[in-house]
This record gives sequence, C-alpha cells and structure tokens, in this order.
Amino acid sequence: MEYSKGSNIGYGKFMMRSYLKSKKIHSNQARILFKIRTRMIKVKNNFRNGVIETKCPICKDGEDSQEHIFTE
Repeated sequence: MEYSKGSNIGYGKFMMRSYLKSKKIHSNQARILFKIRTRMIKVKNNFRNGVIETKCPICKDGEDSQEHIFTE
C-alpha cells in the first residue's frame, strides 16, 4: 500500500512548523492550514477510497480536488 498524504512536503528538519505555534494565528486557522498542507480538505480526489466519479459537484466540469477549488 502506498501512502500519499504529506508526501509532497519537504522537511529540512523534523520539527513543529511555526504557523502551528504562532500567537498571531488562531488554533482553528492553524488546523485549516494543516489540512490544506496535508491534503485533508474534504474533496473527492483527496479521499478516493473506491470513488470513481470525481467531478466537481459545483461546476460539473473539473475534478473535485484542492487544486481545482483553490484556482477556479
């Protein structure tokens, strides 16, 4: 089995990221940033688990993916 969550993140040093510790960012905002960074936002392409149809439920044209929802 191959795991892909977080595989696109490069770490120079394994430590807690500054945005998670920042006093300027509320804990809810830090959670959202973490979900975006680790591809855990609830879209079909992030959680395929046998799902074949991954079209965007809103535009019915593009893929239901993080890239699509943040760029379209």
